[in-house]
Amino acid sequence: MTDRTQQPIYVRPKDAEKMFGVSRTTFHRWLKEAGPAITSRKCGNIRLIRREDLENWLEARGQ
Repeated sequence: MTDRTQQPIYVRPKDAEKMFGVSRTTFHRWLKEAGPAITSRKCGNIRLIRREDLENWLEARGQ
């Protein structure tokens, strides 16, 4: 598990893809599979993903 004290609360999909070392396709598939388990917000034309939700979902999934 990562140190959550120094990481942002929300991340852009592009940054999350880099954090988890996955392709854009894989990341968007994860978002679709997770549904409402992963919180995202639209800020202008940028989508922001709640990092903790993503980490918790992946942990529960066993990845």
